[in-house]
This record gives sequence, C-alpha cells and structure tokens, in this order.
Amino acid sequence: MKCLIVDDDMIYRILLQEMLCTSFECDLAEDGNEAISLFRTNLSNGQKYDLICMDVTMRGCNGHEALVGIRNIEKEYGVPASKQSKIIMVSGLDDPKTVLDSYCKGVTSYIVKPVQKAKLIQVLKNINLAI
Repeated sequence: MKCLIVDDDMIYRILLQEMLCTSFECDLAEDGNEAISLFRTNLSNGQKYDLICMDVTMRGCNGHEALVGIRNIEKEYGVPASKQSKIIMVSGLDDPKTVLDSYCKGVTSYIVKPVQKAKLIQVLKNINLAI
C-alpha cells in the first residue's frame, strides 16, 4: 500500500513514516503544493495513495487547501467515492471549527498531535486500513 505524509515539520514526517513504513510505501511532502503535485503524478501513472496523513497548518498551501485539491483531482480522474484515498488530518489544532471544516472538505479522519502509534493504529482500523 502507498502512503503520502504531508507536514512542514520534518520531525513529524519522519515520525509518521517510522510508524507506517512496515505496512506502507511512504512518500513525503513538506507542503500542500508538493502533496497535490505528487498526488496528481501518481494518479496519472495509475498509482493511487491508499492513505494520506496531512497537517492542517503549513506554509503556502495549507492542509485544507491541499485536501480540496486532492479531492478535485480524484473527481477529475473519475475516482469513485469508494476508491478515494483515505485522508487523515494530523494536526495540533483541536478546535471544533477546524475539525468540522476538515470533515466538510472530505477528510476521512482527524488525529490531534502529538500522535501516539496506538491511536494511529486504531484510526487505521476504523477506516479499514489496519496495519
């Protein structure tokens, strides 16, 4: 399975990669623009990301903007809702407005930092991507 980890904090990119690398081939992006570019390139090459873990707050294109961009690319390519990438927002923001905005924009799940491996595994099980 393939995973895209998007965070402007290199430590969090590496931390998530270490948590997921036994079950996922992980690509890393440091902002939303890079994430959208990687997503489009992979999808145009017939490869999809099973999972995307993305921060909300990033320089340039933030997580919400990238989320909308990725969902629009999936629509452009005719990806049915049942085959869309599972997207988990991984953020230090835990206010209800940010969480609700994430779900309204098409996120699959939301985890508040700091991420604990047990919590990540439980969320993956909940979205049928158990590792």
